[in-house]
Amino acid sequence: MARQLHEILVTAAHIAADVHRRVFAQGGYDLPSKFNAGSVAAADVVTVADKESEQALRNYFARSMPEFNIFGEEFGAEYNGNGKVIVIDPLDGTALFRKGIPGFGPIIGVYDDGMNIGGVMHDVLRDDTIVGTLTSGFVHCGPRVDDIPPTASYDGSYFLSKRDELERRIKHAFPLLHVSSVSGLNGMQVFKRRTVAHMHASLAWHDISAAPLFGRLTGLSVTDHRGKPYTMINPETELKKYQAGTKAMVYSHPILVCRQEYLEGYLRILEPYTNDLDKRQNPL
Repeated sequence: MARQLHEILVTAAHIAADVHRRVFAQGGYDLPSKFNAGSVAAADVVTVADKESEQALRNYFARSMPEFNIFGEEFGAEYNGNGKVIVIDPLDGTALFRKGIPGFGPIIGVYDDGMNIGGVMHDVLRDDTIVGTLTSGFVHCGPRVDDIPPTASYDGSYFLSKRDELERRIKHAFPLLHVSSVSGLNGMQVFKRRTVAHMHASLAWHDISAAPLFGRLTGLSVTDHRGKPYTMINPETELKKYQAGTKAMVYSHPILVCRQEYLEGYLRILEPYTNDLDKRQNPL
C-alpha cells in the first residue's frame, strides 16, 4: 500500500502539472475571483488553472482512493467523519504561474485520523518533485542544481511593512545567512536542503498539507510561530474554516520550516509578532 500511495501521489502531481501547462498556453480568462464572487478583477488564467487542476485531481482520487474525503482550495471540503482526508492545493505560487517563472505547482497531503501519512510537492517548470509516505520514506526526484549560499526565506505579503526590521533581526541572529522574500511551494527548498529556513504568517491547510510528514521524514522542524510542532491536524476543525469561506478563517496557520539548529534563534526573531500571529491562528 505504501508504494502504491507513493506512485498515486506522483501521478497526481503530474496530472495537475499537465493542466497548468495547457491552461497557461491557452491565455487569459475572466471568471469570478475566489473570495469576491461579484468581482472578476483578480480572476484570470490562474483561476482557470486552479479550478481545472483541482477538478482533475478530485476525479483522479475518486477513482484511486475513493474512501478518502477531499479538502480543496477551490471547491471546499466534504467530510464524512471516517478520518481519511486528501488535502489539495492544486496550484501553489500563483504569482509565479502568471509570469511563467519556476516555483509553482501542486501540493497534496494525505491524512488518516489527523496524521499526515503521504504528501507531494511538484515544481512544474523544473519537473522537480518531493514525495513521501510514512513507510516508503522521502524521495526527491529532480534536476541537480548548483550550491547556493546559506539562505533563509519568508513570506513577503505579511512582512512587507516589516521587511527592514525582520531582515535586521534575521541578520543579527544569523549573520552569515542570505535573506530573501519568496512565494510559491512554501518550504520545498528547505526540505530539499537548498535553504535553511522558511516562515509564513498565515497559510491554509492545503498550503502546508505535506509539511508535517516531510518534516518527520527529513528531521527538519515544522512548527507554528511559538514552536509547537505540526503533528496532528483535526479535520473537523479545518472543515469549519473551509465552510466559513473567508480568507481569515481558511488562512490561519503560521508556519516555520527550518533545520533544527536554527529553531531557537528563529523563534526569538518572531517574538515581536507573536500576538498578531496568535490572532491569525485562532479565527474561530
